[in-house]
Amino acid sequence: MAACFLPHTSELRRFPAGSTYIEAADSAVLHAGDTVMDMKYFAARDEKPAQVCRAAVLGADVYVLVAGFRYGAPVRDQPDVSYTELEFDTATEAGLPRLVFLLEPDAQGPDEMFTDRDHSARQESFRNRLRSSGLTVVMVSTPIQLDKAAFQAPRRSTRPVVDAVSKRL
Repeated sequence: MAACFLPHTSELRRFPAGSTYIEAADSAVLHAGDTVMDMKYFAARDEKPAQVCRAAVLGADVYVLVAGFRYGAPVRDQPDVSYTELEFDTATEAGLPRLVFLLEPDAQGPDEMFTDRDHSARQESFRNRLRSSGLTVVMVSTPIQLDKAAFQAPRRSTRPVVDAVSKRL
């Protein structure tokens, strides 16, 4: 069983109504027999927010990013990056397997999902960085597509990593 860290911006947990993108990702990870680590479970701590995010990512076996069109909140103690971007950078530096799902421009959801008045340029830059990262990025337009793609990805990506680590122990 792998622990999958699932970062996202808050609107993806709310939209589209009925079955959201993050519900679909959560469901896929759980149905694959893995566990979900999500920022919604973060508790109050006497630590800086950037450190809490880094520690959570480092406690995971796999990083599973669902990225839409909103940048998210800048980290309070590192305002040059959002929490999601900080978490991606931490997973990259740690050498964690990274599974990246990007919403397509025609994705299901209300206009609010596609509009970021404050940080649209930063999000577009981050999305471009994800696409050019050398990772196989999967584009999705619906929660159903995300569910199917995310169900297959952790099993294909984490098992060899987890098996290789357990054989060395």
